[in-house]
Amino acid sequence: MDGEWLPSIEIGPSCNSPYELGFLIGQRFAPMIKSRVSTDKILQQQMLPFALSAGGNSLIEALSTTNRNKYPKYWDELRGTADGSGVPFLQVLLLNFRKEIAHFLPKKMSTSEVGNAEECSDVLVVNSSMALVVHNEDANVSVLGHV
Repeated sequence: MDGEWLPSIEIGPSCNSPYELGFLIGQRFAPMIKSRVSTDKILQQQMLPFALSAGGNSLIEALSTTNRNKYPKYWDELRGTADGSGVPFLQVLLLNFRKEIAHFLPKKMSTSEVGNAEECSDVLVVNSSMALVVHNEDANVSVLGHV
C-alpha cells in the first residue's frame, strides 16, 4: 500500500510517564480526535449538556473520583491526550465514560449509538524487538472515519 494505511505512533524508551504518553498520542492524532469530538452528535447534543447539569455534574464527579483513584496512570494518560490534542478534558472524559453515563441521559441512546460491550478489544504484543498495543473502540457509529 502507498503511504500510511493505518495511523500509528512510535513511542521510544524516553517516554517517562503516562501523561507524556497521552500527550504524544494526543499530538499525533489531534486532527482525528478533534474531528471525532466535533462530529459526535451524542457527545455534543446529549452528553455535554448532561455533564454540565447539576445531576450530570455530580455523576461525572463521582465517576472521575473513583477512576482517578483506582486508575491514576490511565487518568494521567487521558489528561495528556486531552492536552496534546487541544481538546477539552471533559470531552475526552465523556467519550471514555460514554457507556457509564448513557443510562442516565434524558434521551436514551440506542445500542448502535452506544456500542456493545463485546465490541472492544485490546491486543498486546511484546518481544525483544518491539512492543505493540492495538485497540479498537466500542464500535460506536461516531467512530466511523476516525480509526
